[in-house]
Amino acid sequence: MVRENSNQIRYLANIIVMVASVSVRDVVAISGIELAFEVSDHALGRSVRWVQATELTDPGVYLRPDELVCTVGARLGSEEASRQFAQAVVEARGAGIAFGLGDVHDQVPQGILDVCHESGLPLLMVPAGLPFLTISEFVIEHRLAHERRGGASAHELQRTVARERVGELVRLIGERLASPEALRVDMVTLGLDPERFVLAAFPAGASSTALGDLSGWLVGETPTTAYALGGDAQTLRGLCESEAILCGMATDIALPVLARSVRAARRALDVAVRERRVVVADELVTLTGLLDQVPWPALAPFVDRLLTPLRASDPDGVLVETLREFIEHNRSVEHAAKASFVHVNTVRHRLARVREVTGRDPFDFDDLVALRISLWAGEARGELRR
Repeated sequence: MVRENSNQIRYLANIIVMVASVSVRDVVAISGIELAFEVSDHALGRSVRWVQATELTDPGVYLRPDELVCTVGARLGSEEASRQFAQAVVEARGAGIAFGLGDVHDQVPQGILDVCHESGLPLLMVPAGLPFLTISEFVIEHRLAHERRGGASAHELQRTVARERVGELVRLIGERLASPEALRVDMVTLGLDPERFVLAAFPAGASSTALGDLSGWLVGETPTTAYALGGDAQTLRGLCESEAILCGMATDIALPVLARSVRAARRALDVAVRERRVVVADELVTLTGLLDQVPWPALAPFVDRLLTPLRASDPDGVLVETLREFIEHNRSVEHAAKASFVHVNTVRHRLARVREVTGRDPFDFDDLVALRISLWAGEARGELRR
């Protein structure tokens, strides 16, 4: 624990040194980027510590102060969702929002415009064809130039920029905002096989440990997660266990499917952090793992046709909660009743009501799977709270 915390502190210290080197005004100077409306000189002078690309409706838990948050608004189909997204950036004390036009929206959603204008948060419009990676590389290069003026060694600067570039690429690939092919040259240069390799995810700061000296591994770093791509899972696992480094690992990956492997490694890391060990993604072959790889348009009907009418008929949420308890207790009415502190007949009545509203019978296995998917999708979209 001490080793892990000290590594994170060291990494954060390196980031803090670089905070003041890039401003929103500098980013706006990139060709093609425009401000959605005039902001104060103070707002333009905000530091940009990092660039974070996300398509979550509520990214607040993942944001840190002074981050420029990039999005194409893939999930911002309503004014409420747009306002929620922008408000999360404001509350996280973000440097601003960079909205990519052309992929999903031809104009910035009104909810984002309203919140940014009300709060004075800079809103940058990024034209179609200008990837967010260009902004990330711009910020990294300017931060490194600032470090260079401060006297940092050329070797350390080179290693820092390489790790940050690789880390940002892996993160963007996981968000499906960059192509896995962007890593091919780096992998081949190191002698890695792009058709069969290992991806490991670690807590932030791990590249400052023995991982940084791994021979033949491509190491990357972001403020929240470190990554390593290599060919020998057993060697890495042995190193992590001997050095007490937490790790989530996905094995036997081919470059074209790296995006879902990034998400699998992150899920494995979440378990590794809870259980204080190395976790391989294959240990987590579950329905949740499968659903996490399904595009949202394929899941939306489960929410629209099952969860939405169920919630509309259930303002107190008792039907949803009873259904969830029934699923979590392996379809046992008795155990669900005990967990909910109600009589078994009450559970049966509520499940019958679920069948009436949705047309799906919780006692039928296929129907119950459909209902389970609707609950998962609602929770993943932030429309249903646990």
